[in-house]
Amino acid sequence: MLGLDDGEFPRAGNDGGLDLMSRHRRLGDRDVRSDDRYLFLETVMSARWRLHLSYIGEGVRDGKPRNPAAPLAELMTALDLGARVGRNAIADESDDATAKRLRPWWVRHPLQPFDARYFDGADPTLFSYSKAFAEMRHGGADAAASRAFLDAGSPAPVPVPEDAAVVLSEVFAYYRNPARQLLESALDLRLDALADDRLRESEPLEAKIDAIDRVGARLFVDLARQGRAEAPVLPPDWLRLTGTLPPGRVGEQAWNGEREKVDRLFQAVAAPEHAAHALLAQPLPESRPVLIDRVVAGRRVHGELRDVFDTDDVRWVLDVRPGRTETDLGFRERIVLFLRWALLRLDTVASKAVRTALVSEAEGKRREADPWARRLNDWDAAWMAGDAGARAVGLADLERRVAGLFDFFLASQQHPQWYFPATSWAARGDDPSAAAARWAGGFGVGERDHAPGYARLLAGERTFAGDADYAELRRNAAYLDELIRLGPAVAEDGA
Repeated sequence: MLGLDDGEFPRAGNDGGLDLMSRHRRLGDRDVRSDDRYLFLETVMSARWRLHLSYIGEGVRDGKPRNPAAPLAELMTALDLGARVGRNAIADESDDATAKRLRPWWVRHPLQPFDARYFDGADPTLFSYSKAFAEMRHGGADAAASRAFLDAGSPAPVPVPEDAAVVLSEVFAYYRNPARQLLESALDLRLDALADDRLRESEPLEAKIDAIDRVGARLFVDLARQGRAEAPVLPPDWLRLTGTLPPGRVGEQAWNGEREKVDRLFQAVAAPEHAAHALLAQPLPESRPVLIDRVVAGRRVHGELRDVFDTDDVRWVLDVRPGRTETDLGFRERIVLFLRWALLRLDTVASKAVRTALVSEAEGKRREADPWARRLNDWDAAWMAGDAGARAVGLADLERRVAGLFDFFLASQQHPQWYFPATSWAARGDDPSAAAARWAGGFGVGERDHAPGYARLLAGERTFAGDADYAELRRNAAYLDELIRLGPAVAEDGA
């Protein structure tokens, strides 16, 4: 919140003498000052991670101290009381060292944005990204004093500590949306106010259901648990009564679209050769989370694997993708599914199979099917059929792949790696323009401009169009692709 200056906030009513309510007040009448004070309280109570409150503390012309707005002054007094800071504990507010020690939440900024304290690094709470102001401080000869948001030319990252723990929820979040995970978790920078996954401010009016609601996947699982293989004519109560569907005929069209997607999934898994046919041929059992707390390649890994289904002799990892074929899936979906399957394999006794049940739409006649998920199951079948030596070699190779994905994640937390799921998937080929188009977009929105803007904020104006950044992006894509791709030869000999 900006502008919390004395005399400016709360606002003073000024009606020019025309508002009779202000002269003849009654119980329940609203006034601007009370409204502003309530909004201030509501803002403070609504904050979850960080709250920045700002006021002009010095006069621009004379440099004399200025008072904060009354509500802010009251809040500062409450903080002082909570921290047991006495009324006279800070005799001179110009003593920044004493102020920071007694009031760590209070940051006193210099009067001018080009002040030397923003660039000397003495105070970590004072910094600037302005190259122009940095050049002013250094006579234009050295712009390196300004803090680049992401410096691609920085030294090599510090090696990842051997005892670094791996939290699965953060790993999954990174491989699904690396820019968001890095900026939120590593740099504590959030763009929640611009996100598309916030609660809706108005009811939907288009004949579609947003993919983020995952209505099709939930409907498929619910029907599979009931042993049904066809979506109902009418939407279930959990969808109809939540405001997710648009009203009227538009809502009917949106529901029919979801029904068709779910029906196509059931038609695909009805084929006996489908990898998930054995799991879904009978009512789907209840899933249960699997807790992971083990050492993988010397690193402690802890977290939870969801959507795991146990049958008599198989543990299944289910992943439902309505409206998409397996060929449509990229790193975002594949890496997470591979990690879930591989960790479950490492955590399961050798006598029980671990299989993936990737439920997606059948490929069109003109597109070649992608057997990636089936290769995981083929690898597991070949591994179980091997002898003790082959199994040991196979598990060692699987652990190497999992550790490689963990190391890539941990390295990115110290120095961002060029990995953006859709663009990196396109970079696996030999055509640099494919990655550049997927990044910048053509007729549609590119990955760079996906809301709320984490990718653009992390990568800046980079285009990944055949330059050094593209070369690094492609190297990383090839490395990740090798880790998650189990070829037939690997499955056959267990290595």
